[in-house]
Amino acid sequence: MIVLFNQPVRVRFIVLLFGVLILVAFIPEADKTMREQTGALGLGVDYYMERFYLVETDHTGAPLRSLGAANMSHFPNDTVHMTEPHYRLIKTKREDKQWEIRSSFGIITERTNVLLSGNVTINRLHAQEKSSKSTLLQVKSEDLHIDLTKNQGETDNPVTVSNPSGTVSAIGMRINFDDQRLQLHSQVKGVYKNPNPSDPG
Repeated sequence: MIVLFNQPVRVRFIVLLFGVLILVAFIPEADKTMREQTGALGLGVDYYMERFYLVETDHTGAPLRSLGAANMSHFPNDTVHMTEPHYRLIKTKREDKQWEIRSSFGIITERTNVLLSGNVTINRLHAQEKSSKSTLLQVKSEDLHIDLTKNQGETDNPVTVSNPSGTVSAIGMRINFDDQRLQLHSQVKGVYKNPNPSDPG
């Protein structure tokens, strides 16, 4: 496990600073799925890490966001592949809310573009909560593109949005994590719960 303070989200710098990365060629127990996915690119993996975790902080040392994964492989073109990535946006304009995002697989390109795929789950939480048990809002999709410079996520595929009031499905979505705004693109359908189930009216 690695925690990096007072640095931007730059995987290469973490590797150089801590010197704990291991060449994938020397790790026979490396995750098979990751090896197959990275090998398909025809590029050699220049380093590999298991259970990596990093934190970006502001100038005061307060955490802004965190990123971790079960496995990470870095390529010479500065692309990063991750299995079971989890991203947490800790500080937003709404200081009482945080965002937690998980998926099966993820790719980082150009250091600011995160492409998530497979069982993507977005949870909006109370800032004081450290788990998704008290989720205020949950969004599920099969993929999500996150622009770290804009704190924004987007997908063109089906999404399901749920909260204590009900569930909404749609095709395509854009979400602004700072402003807490969620925009559904098309074919929006909703099922809402009766707040007073004992009331037949």
